[in-house]
Parts: sequence; structure tokens; C-alpha cells
Amino acid sequence: MRLSRNIDNDADLALLNEAAQSVVQHRKFILGPEVEMLEHEMAGWLQTKYAIGCNSGFGAQLLGILALNLALGARIAVPVLAPSDAIGVLLRKHFTPVLVDINAYDFQMDVSDLSRRIDDQIGAIIVHHLFGGTADMEAIMNVAGDIPVIEVLTYSLGARINDHYAGTSGTMATADLRMTIGEEAWGDAGMIWTSNSFLAQKLREIRAEKTDLYTGITSGNFHQDTLHAAFLLRKFEGWKKKAKKRSEQIAVFAQAMRDRKVREILEVYRCTFVLLALALWVYFWQRILLSMSRLLSSGGTFQSQQSKTCV
Repeated sequence: MRLSRNIDNDADLALLNEAAQSVVQHRKFILGPEVEMLEHEMAGWLQTKYAIGCNSGFGAQLLGILALNLALGARIAVPVLAPSDAIGVLLRKHFTPVLVDINAYDFQMDVSDLSRRIDDQIGAIIVHHLFGGTADMEAIMNVAGDIPVIEVLTYSLGARINDHYAGTSGTMATADLRMTIGEEAWGDAGMIWTSNSFLAQKLREIRAEKTDLYTGITSGNFHQDTLHAAFLLRKFEGWKKKAKKRSEQIAVFAQAMRDRKVREILEVYRCTFVLLALALWVYFWQRILLSMSRLLSSGGTFQSQQSKTCV
């Protein structure tokens, strides 16, 4: 669910020009001061100790997985409704996805199914908060125990769980800022939140591309562009207001689903396709039966006339 709908290109261009001027002056185009400023704002928003900016949502998830230093081939629990790129992150590092079912009424991870799939081979749990709503993090953390939990906030950034924000219950949280605010992001960027100082330091070391030979740390190009951070900083307050409104709307929707005890939702276009296919099937069978009836009727008349001629 994107937060953008009507986009004011002129206003965005003005913000972009303003952001570009400050970046050009100090000329720190990668991981410059604006990246640190955006991290500070993001950490303050969700009330975590640290936020680490990176190149994309995919990069944020991959960076988080690398920082956990999981064993090769570890099993990672992930909801069946997770975006395909989330599974791609796991497969890229040769981890085994363990698919967990979702609730019919809000599409979030089904905690009872998660508890059935937890074993000593599970290296981490990835929880996707979807459609502006939130998973039952209290129950999930109880099931997880000491297993690291990554919360993905891409589609629910700014959503609240009682007196705190989604993304603050687990070991860390990630988000794709491009998908969160749609076209208004003007490019790709990602963010990671955590209150674990050791983990935050490790995330920054991996992002810095320190050479494996000297540090023993798996690194990658996870840099966040300074210009992009400067642009997002200037959209931050409006972005938070939209996120708050979205969260309130989905809370009303989810409660209505629970009250009505909805157990299954059919996608309209699929229902339409099934009905259309059924109608076509009936139509063609009617045509076939009509043609057969006419053929049999014609044959009967011919045989009757032929028999009369023979007499």
C-alpha cells in the first residue's frame, strides 16, 4: 500500500533542487551528512537507538541477514505472503525458506502455524507487516525465544502496536523506502532499525565495504546516496502524517474483518475469470448439443425418405 497518490512534480523539483545545492557544496555524494541526519530522524520516529541507511529494501534485508552471521543452509521462517524478493534474499545466501501460513482476516503471519514450524534448525524469523497493519509481535516473540526476528516494515512503516511502533519488538527492522512512499521517493533507498549497539556497528561495518582480508566481515555495496537522503529528509514530516492516517484506516478495516469472522477473501478478477470460463463452457456445450440434435434430426429424415423410395 503506497502512501503517494497525487504527485506534485513542481514541488518535488523544488525540494530536489534545494537538496542538491547542499550536497554539491560539501560534495560527499555517498554516505554524506544527510544520510546520518535521515538516520537520526528515522530512529527518532520509531524510537529505536539506531537507524542505518542503505541502498534499497532488498539491500536492507540482505544486509540484515549478513549481520546475523547465520550458518550456511540455515532455515528461515517467512510468511507465505512475503514479496518474492524476500525469498530471493534467502536463496541468494543459500538459506532455506520455511513458509508460514497467514491469518485469513488480516493477512499477517499465523502465530499458531509458526509455532508448529519452529525447531532447532530455524536460524531466524522474518515477519512482514502488511497493508498498513501489524502482525501479533507479542505472540511471535514468545514463540521465537532466542531466535533473531527481523520485522519488515515496507508496507506498514509508521504503524503502531499498542504504545509502540511496529519494528521495535524484534532484533531489527527493515524497510524499502521506495515502495513505502511510492513514486515520491524518486529512486531506491532502504533503512534498518535496531536498538542493539553491537548489531548496529556490524551493519555499518558491512555497509562500509571493509576488505574481508583484514576484517573477516562479509561486505557489499549497500551505500545510500547522499542526494537521495537529502531529498527524503525534506519529505519526512508529510510522509509521517500519511503513514499515520494509513495505519488508522487499516486498523478499522482489520477490526471489521475480525468482527465479521471473515475466513476467506476471493480476489474479484479471479472470480470474474472463473465465472467467464464457466459461461463459455456452458455456451459451447449448448452449441455442440444443438449441432448434434440437428445432425440426428437430418439423418432421421433422410432415412425415412429413402425407405419410402425403396417401397
